[in-house]
Amino acid sequence: FAWAFAWGSAKLAMAEMVAEAAPAARAKTPMPQTPEEKIAHAEGLKAAGNEFFKGGEWSKACQQYTRIFAFVNGLDTDDLMAEMPHIAAMGGGAQGQELSDQMKDRVWELKLSANANLAMAFLKREKYAKVLMFATRALDMDPNHVKSIFRRAQAQLRLGDLDGAKAGFDRVAELDPENKALPKERRRLREMLKRHNEKEKRKYQRIFGGAKSEANGDAEGETNDEANDGGVPETKSPS
Repeated sequence: FAWAFAWGSAKLAMAEMVAEAAPAARAKTPMPQTPEEKIAHAEGLKAAGNEFFKGGEWSKACQQYTRIFAFVNGLDTDDLMAEMPHIAAMGGGAQGQELSDQMKDRVWELKLSANANLAMAFLKREKYAKVLMFATRALDMDPNHVKSIFRRAQAQLRLGDLDGAKAGFDRVAELDPENKALPKERRRLREMLKRHNEKEKRKYQRIFGGAKSEANGDAEGETNDEANDGGVPETKSPS
């Protein structure tokens, strides 16, 4: 019993030490306040997200990429008003300030990469509606962002939007002819188009085949009626 009591006391002491150290550790890493601090923190979140993604921890990568917006949305007075709904949604409370051109470029790049990387991570998680949302946001910023065009087309393909997928893959072929993943996705698209066309063909065959059978049945009925009503009398049994 003495040993068990001593071990329990040691565990309690260790827990108290950790609890005391936690506030001190948090105090050493205050929340960023200036635009430069917020941008640098967001860049650190991007790097952390990339590491999680490389390790296959896509959910954690999404968490890091999403947090970027809370630090960069609304930093610049030029886009503060345009981003007010996004700031509220992401929990940001930044006040717009005049930023240098270099800082504006860093903010723009962080937003673009965060949207593009979220599309990539959600594609791995097979959450295709979110892939569409974040890839489209990236393309709103840069319409020729090849990776976002490709990821959106991949999501469209898996959601059954074959026309949208084809348009996206065609655009990728124009912008990045050497894309190594494109041929595989195009083959998948062709297979799905073939199955879709065969399904449509069978459907119309059933529709028009049934209509043709009904038409033939009506014609045969009319012929029999004409034969019965015509000059050939029906044979009656003798009385």
